[in-house]
Amino acid sequence: MSEKLRTAARQELVGDLGKGLVWFVTGFFVLNVLALIAAVVVNSFSTRWLGTWLPAGFTGRWYGSAWNEFQLDSVLIVTAEVVLAVVAISLLVGVPAAYTMARRDFPGKRAVLLLFVLPLLVPPMTYGIRWQRFSTSCISRGRLTESSWPTWCRLSRL
Repeated sequence: MSEKLRTAARQELVGDLGKGLVWFVTGFFVLNVLALIAAVVVNSFSTRWLGTWLPAGFTGRWYGSAWNEFQLDSVLIVTAEVVLAVVAISLLVGVPAAYTMARRDFPGKRAVLLLFVLPLLVPPMTYGIRWQRFSTSCISRGRLTESSWPTWCRLSRL
């Protein structure tokens, strides 16, 4: 066997071992994620689970209690309304804007593009936390009413 054939065979073996290692690590990772999800699901249906491999019993009453305590039916209705409104507004604004941005050149096109891409560039968490702090501080001080909403609660720092 020539040196070139041995080198090619060695490279093929190393490549196969590398692929096998990547698949093994990927499979191990997926297996761990699935095991964690399964543990959470089993724990959510357990009556009590301390010091044993499996819970002492299973129940669904936690879900019923959570549904009643947090009034999830109204929460889900409001969530569906918000989703439908956001989709409608996105379609009404987004489709014509995308068509115009793709087909036409106009002054300020780059600024409009920046305006549409800005929510992707600035993660919602960065302004969401500030909005939450603003709204809770104004509401807790009783300064956030319909008439004072546009003022952005300027007295919240007094």
